Amino acid sequence: DPQTGQNLSNEASFSGKMDAVAAIPGHLAAVQGTDQVCEPMAYGTSCYNQADVLHLIDLTKLQEVTATLPAQGWVDLAAFSPDGTRLALVDNHQQGSTLLFFDAEKGSILASQPLSIRPSSIAFRPDKNQLVIYGQSPGSNPGIHQPPNPHLLLINLPDLKIAWDRELTGILSGFWCDINCGGSVEQSSFATWFPAVVV
Repeated sequence: DPQTGQNLSNEASFSGKMDAVAAIPGHLAAVQGTDQVCEPMAYGTSCYNQADVLHLIDLTKLQEVTATLPAQGWVDLAAFSPDGTRLALVDNHQQGSTLLFFDAEKGSILASQPLSIRPSSIAFRPDKNQLVIYGQSPGSNPGIHQPPNPHLLLINLPDLKIAWDRELTGILSGFWCDINCGGSVEQSSFATWFPAVVV
């Protein structure tokens, strides 16, 4: 309660780590996991908190529903629909990324769609039954070779069919080795460039 500072919800305890992935006024989505997921990156590995369970919380009703995530990967990107009744979530794993579309009130998966890219931005189109997704594939040797060109996708709802997929040629984006890439890591130089993207 913002006027009294009193906790209106029931306290709950969770095992593992909890990461918030999306929020709009009155609604919160978080993922919970007890392990880590790692993938090759440059001369080492990059690790993420594994996402096993999705928590969908209606802050106006103080209600929560949960859903088990199928891929045992990691989640760092999600978006609520403007009315808070739907959630689009990207479930990443070493084999690729999968777009999941949830009923945020019931916690059920309405549709899923494998993606050829790893999204870095996602948004619902206002007053449209569509999603806009921007991202790129990590490439065959992440952190060493320059990644492929980014893509912009338009996704129809609720079936998640891809309306179109545009490769954005000429846009530099990602993280890669730039100098002395075959030598020791101490003598290598890396480049990082991520353009500002508004979807």
